[in-house]
Amino acid sequence: MGPIVIIRGASTVKGLEGVELLDTLVTYLWRIHGVDYYGMSETNEPKGLRHVKADSRTYDGPSSNTAEWEEKLDSFWQDRIQGQDPLEILKAKDKIDAAASEVLDPHVRKIRDEKYGWKYGCGAKGCTKLFHASEFVTKHLKLKHTDFVVELTSKVREDIYFENYMKYVFCILVHF
Repeated sequence: MGPIVIIRGASTVKGLEGVELLDTLVTYLWRIHGVDYYGMSETNEPKGLRHVKADSRTYDGPSSNTAEWEEKLDSFWQDRIQGQDPLEILKAKDKIDAAASEVLDPHVRKIRDEKYGWKYGCGAKGCTKLFHASEFVTKHLKLKHTDFVVELTSKVREDIYFENYMKYVFCILVHF
């Protein structure tokens, strides 16, 4: 384990400045968040090798390739910062939520109550809860009957998993 570093703010670290500070922050991104800054990639488990900046002793000076690479690096991280998290995209939470709402609609029972008017009941097996609105039943199903919801949305989850797998396989085939 390396030396202990005390961070006082986004731009100051006790005892570090300039290149040392940059190296420390890039190492932090890799070890804690799995972000390979110079490699323009992210991973769940930061193990193995990562890209590092060129050593100043072996650096030949600016070239057109360097400028292009720096532009590519800057635009990649700007797009990543302004865009959506790639892992969130792979989870496809919006698709799963939409499918869950569609699949759960038949399990929301509309019941006439003489005293209160219309009530909405939970359609899960053995559940007798009543609610004032159908949205509350849907929320109840998602929170209290998670196994039931997972079972109903398993087809959508499998489709999303397959889509992600095919994207990954396509990326591998394109790069080789």
